[in-house]
Amino acid sequence: MRRTETTDVLSKVPVTQLRIFEASARRNSLQAAAAELHLTPSAVSHAIRKMERALGVMLFERSGRNLNLSAEGEALMRHVAPAFAELRRGIELVSPAVLSCCGCIPRRASPPNGWYRA
Repeated sequence: MRRTETTDVLSKVPVTQLRIFEASARRNSLQAAAAELHLTPSAVSHAIRKMERALGVMLFERSGRNLNLSAEGEALMRHVAPAFAELRRGIELVSPAVLSCCGCIPRRASPPNGWYRA
């Protein structure tokens, strides 16, 4: 895939929608995802539907209150879940709590420019 094609695909789905999708898929519940992300269930549902329209596929099969990933949703989740896990690991590596354990302490309140080795 050429770079311009990748950029076009990524511009269709904001990271916030991917976060909502990941939490909903992991928990099999829009309500639980909403609670985790401090959103209303309506906002989660709206974001999922917007994402589905942008991608042109149904990501979830809905039956009453039951929520299951569709085949397309499962395929997407196989990529999104590891991506978010990797992002979490990266953020943990540079967070103040982790850095203070390795001997790095903040010099002022605006990281990363304010970090120095103790």
